Amino acid sequence: MKSKQVLSGHILPTVLVIGTLMLLAVQALLMLMDTGNRLAYELLVRRQKEAWLESALLLYEQDSTLTARLDESRNFRLFDQEPESEITLWEERWGLYELIRVKTESYRRAQLTGYACESAENAALYLPDNLRAVTLAGKSRIEGPVYLPPSGILYGQVQSNFFHGKPVAEKNIRISASRLPMPESRTLDSLRALQDGFRDLSRPENAQVRQSFFEPTVYLCCGNLSGHSLRGNVVVYADQTVEIDSTSRLEDIILVAPKVIIGPGFTGSLQILATDSVRIAEQVTLSYPSGIAVPRAADHSCIEIGPGSRVNGYVILRTEDRISPEQRTPHFLQHPGSRTRGLIWIDGIAQVQGIVTGSLYATELNYYTSQGYYVNLLYGLSVYRSQAMAFPLWMKSEYRRKGIKWVD
Repeated sequence: MKSKQVLSGHILPTVLVIGTLMLLAVQALLMLMDTGNRLAYELLVRRQKEAWLESALLLYEQDSTLTARLDESRNFRLFDQEPESEITLWEERWGLYELIRVKTESYRRAQLTGYACESAENAALYLPDNLRAVTLAGKSRIEGPVYLPPSGILYGQVQSNFFHGKPVAEKNIRISASRLPMPESRTLDSLRALQDGFRDLSRPENAQVRQSFFEPTVYLCCGNLSGHSLRGNVVVYADQTVEIDSTSRLEDIILVAPKVIIGPGFTGSLQILATDSVRIAEQVTLSYPSGIAVPRAADHSCIEIGPGSRVNGYVILRTEDRISPEQRTPHFLQHPGSRTRGLIWIDGIAQVQGIVTGSLYATELNYYTSQGYYVNLLYGLSVYRSQAMAFPLWMKSEYRRKGIKWVD
């Protein structure tokens, strides 16, 4: 005879509670798995759309026909089978660089770009034919293609300091033309419009502005940028000399002024468009992509880079008229211990020492002493041709662009 097991009545509520808790735990686990899958899918979609934006920028950098294929809304589709791969693209000049903006329905990116090569010459040094040989003295070195007058290159001395650098490789020497390669007319037109667009604006004290490149440009009028914090899509105009010091916080802006003086210790990124002169003191860093341009210089105009300072981007000075024969002081002066990365293009007289990484173009390269000056002489200068950076849109070059920096 089998005995019957009896389940006490007070255990049943406990079983029901445990069962309910187990069901809730399983439900919570399923919800977590669903949330995780949804988040993973959203992350995948986001990465896919960001990849499409980057692909659109790369396509623009390589394909000169892309903008001609855009419809009236500035749209194009990366993949015909993917309607969501439709991209909207705008390009415009931002100083001597290009601002490229791309967006999809939900995501957007903006990038500053420049030329992958500064000109068709692809030069480390370009000195037009002025019927004189070029002399290297002291510890000087030039790496890369060199365009020189037919008289060639000599190795000499300044006082008792003989040449003790590295001779230029014969395979790198080419014959220069009688003038520098000229800037593009479109570039000159855009700079002229920017310079002539001075506006009578309010003059804020200690302005704090951060403007996205997807928002309208902010225009300010300032005479002294000490203590100002300006970032992004901002153009500053001035009708007098502008002073910048170590308390200034400037990033990616454009400054248009007659004269600009940058005091010791400043660090920032900006493009300076001056009508007269730019003076940079010692231990200043203009971060990439920055630039200094005097596109309509007078005989007395000058750009000076002080000892230990760094300019990353470009230095350009263009004289609209022929230089007066009496003009013998330099239009560009780069002191020993300073460094420029990018393009130097001086349609005038230059004395360059320190290091240039990129390209150096100058109508005259002289060296000045207290007793006089030497014509076509490079002393204490190292020039290294480099393709590591993007160059400004200045001279005529092949279409190919290179991305410089993501901006907001």
